[in-house]
Amino acid sequence: MVLGSSDKEQLTYNETRLSDLKDITETVAGYRIRLRVFTGDNPARQYEGGQQRGGNYSCLCGVNVTDHQNLIKCYRMETLTLEDRRKLVTKGELWKKLLEGETNPFQKLKKEDLQSELDYHGYHSTDETKGQLQEALAHILHGICRPPALMCHEPLKSASDLNIDHYEVLCCEPLHDLSNVIQNIITELPMQVPENLRREFEAFSNSTIGDKKQIKGSDARLYAIKLSKFIAMKHREGKISECFLNLVNSLVEIIQISYASEKSRNQRQILRLFNQCFLFATLSKSIFSKPSKMTTRKFFGSHFHSITIHIPETFRLFCLRSIIPEQEERSFGDLRQISLRTSNRQAKYVIDNGMLRFNAQQKFQAKQNSFRKQDSAISHQAKLLEKRGNSTFAHKFIQQNTILFQSHLERIADFMVCGENVWWSTLGDGIQFHDCPDEVEEREAGPPLHHFDSSDLQKERHWISLNWKVCLQDYGTGKINLPIKRLRVYDGDGNMTHIIEGKSLFTIKLLCRNLIIS
Repeated sequence: MVLGSSDKEQLTYNETRLSDLKDITETVAGYRIRLRVFTGDNPARQYEGGQQRGGNYSCLCGVNVTDHQNLIKCYRMETLTLEDRRKLVTKGELWKKLLEGETNPFQKLKKEDLQSELDYHGYHSTDETKGQLQEALAHILHGICRPPALMCHEPLKSASDLNIDHYEVLCCEPLHDLSNVIQNIITELPMQVPENLRREFEAFSNSTIGDKKQIKGSDARLYAIKLSKFIAMKHREGKISECFLNLVNSLVEIIQISYASEKSRNQRQILRLFNQCFLFATLSKSIFSKPSKMTTRKFFGSHFHSITIHIPETFRLFCLRSIIPEQEERSFGDLRQISLRTSNRQAKYVIDNGMLRFNAQQKFQAKQNSFRKQDSAISHQAKLLEKRGNSTFAHKFIQQNTILFQSHLERIADFMVCGENVWWSTLGDGIQFHDCPDEVEEREAGPPLHHFDSSDLQKERHWISLNWKVCLQDYGTGKINLPIKRLRVYDGDGNMTHIIEGKSLFTIKLLCRNLIIS
């Protein structure tokens, strides 16, 4: 953790951090030593990546918060590397204000400064207002307000020069993302269920969330499981539709995979997480299209965006449990309570008193056991839920959301390139992905399981892109089947260039089925 109450104070630690990096060599006693990844809550990640806090571009991927419900746009948004972010900032002249102690050189600009900076970025205008110019610059920078933290000291030095060319700041942190989404769903559900159930769901919300502004991660996980059991009971009674049950069950599965151990990360689990995040996103858009107890911006905010977009991408390389700072959060909570209850609130005494009492507290076996019991209770409750089968999607849904479903398939192209009856197959009036716990974890056809030690998120996106190009080629020649009749092909700017008509057996089956129905 980087200490300091403001960005300016935190940036003072950069020289020390950079001096430590100079001592890192490629190999030490046969091991490669490198600064690899930064994870933390949203403000910490924004600081490290040089991203603005709040506003319309709060996520490091650079998508506008108003587009969080536009899954197609989010899926195709490529997150810049730290080096790309540095290059974008230093393309103009305003970054030089950093050398004068200004931590956000793109704030409080005059119209002439805006025009000059935009000229460097290839945006030329003479008749636009200051507000329009600010909006244009914000769109180009996508929320970047300075170089990444470690590059602020010497912005013209590359990531390789600073020995951080493998360094990545993740776009998600499951603990806070899941806790906030669970809280939003429990709060909003009473206004979306049938009116005759509203009072019961209000009671559930009051007994779990109540007036709490923030809930602990362990409590949030337990509430999600209880909500799943509650909705399952109402569904068996015929009082609530299946979409509500599928919504909360998908969320529970996302939680379970996020908290699973490294040995549980395999091909099937990766596919399962992508499918469940996609299902959760589409159901959320359908059920909570018009939130009543909060704004649309809050419900579909950065935490919803991180879960539906970035968590499955990150899982391709990282065990998500390893980037969850739950134990650290518990420690902060304990330190806060100790300081409130036992200190005289004078700054010079708070730290010593807090650390002394905290270290003594950690030695008690009862304290250690309480954490294990808490996790065990959550795991026990989860095992009582009904077992779920493969992820399925109806032909009707696919036909009504062809472009959206294609964008989902593009994200799992390395699975789709294996062809039909490997990771997916037709099933009655829809398709199924072979991703439930009863299915095999790995298949000879692939894809390979990658790891952050030998790959990074940019390489992974390139790998997926190459696989999708193979899918397009093989689908056009009839070599593989895909569950879409027509595939749209886009150029590097996102413009559609042409459509590929499939010659696959699947397309013929669909045509025959439609002829029989008509």
